[in-house]
Amino acid sequence: MRSAVACRKLRGQASVELALLVPLGLVLVFAVLGVARLGVAALSLSAVVRESARAGAEGTSAADAFERAYARGQVVATEDGLRLANLDLQVDTSDFGPAGQVRASARYAVSLVDVPFLGIGQLQVSRAHAEPVGTYRGIGL
Repeated sequence: MRSAVACRKLRGQASVELALLVPLGLVLVFAVLGVARLGVAALSLSAVVRESARAGAEGTSAADAFERAYARGQVVATEDGLRLANLDLQVDTSDFGPAGQVRASARYAVSLVDVPFLGIGQLQVSRAHAEPVGTYRGIGL
């Protein structure tokens, strides 16, 4: 049978261990949340540039391809929950034409200010995609 002093020592030891491990556990949880936020932003940004370039490749002229690509990129970004103020979408239709390509690239500033214990402000995520234009696209019939 344990004495009252021995039981108090064990409870005190458990309290000290808990006091040491809780902050470490919280930092780990918040770090996982920050990495998850970056991962979601990277996936969403990939969808934005892919859909933007694909929409541009379906255009009838370079100007039409640019308008389609930029508009589609904005729509996909909004649907995926990205803030348009933090999004920098660039569409290049200079190589538009038969067997050419439409290129889209984007940068997004992911804010981690509200994630405690990390002390990180904003991180930039960037993606790019090139979509080939069909061989007979843009040729008037």
